Amino acid sequence: MGQAAKLIICGRVQGIGLRYAVSQYARQKRLAGWIKNEADGTVSCLVQAPEKEVGQLIGWLKKSNDLPGIEQIKTIWSNQEETLTNFRIIH
Repeated sequence: MGQAAKLIICGRVQGIGLRYAVSQYARQKRLAGWIKNEADGTVSCLVQAPEKEVGQLIGWLKKSNDLPGIEQIKTIWSNQEETLTNFRIIH
């Protein structure tokens, strides 16, 4: 079982390369999880990582000049039964 954070990323966040950018960041940092577009226009992202590493991802998202459409990031913490081994984009 691992600690996980589900991020709900709000704003003009679809069609700006967000999923690709986050997946690249996550792979570089060796984070596990997934990211996908939602029907309501948000993007959701599950990251299995310690709180510090999730905080670094959120900080990177907020500071990235390449992702100007982000208005809000909601974080929901949970424990995951399944341990993920990689990071993927869900289409």
